[in-house]
Amino acid sequence: MTTLSKLVEQDSAPDEIFTLTDQLTGAALDLTTLVSAAFKFRALNTTTVLATLVPTVLGTPTAGQLTMPWGTTLQTLPAGSVPGFFEGELKLTFPDSKILSGYNPVQFYVRKSF
Repeated sequence: MTTLSKLVEQDSAPDEIFTLTDQLTGAALDLTTLVSAAFKFRALNTTTVLATLVPTVLGTPTAGQLTMPWGTTLQTLPAGSVPGFFEGELKLTFPDSKILSGYNPVQFYVRKSF
């Protein structure tokens, strides 16, 4: 079951942490040879990608964790999209151009700032 992240429109500090596991064994996904990672997201029920973020390995690569800094992304969402629900896809690239994408979209909600 995926947990819905809750964010605030003008924030720049929240970092999302992904813990990646092998779906068959439950073991942490080894990110030692990870070439790149990308997280693309869009408003729910739309097709236009609003931004692509670049997660980085957090701690030891064998622990399977990535951290995704939002930076100024939450400050530049299109007018009228907040408050609202969004969904994103995490895509990993390994040596030999092998790509691994998360099957279930990551869902999150962004509320307006006071």
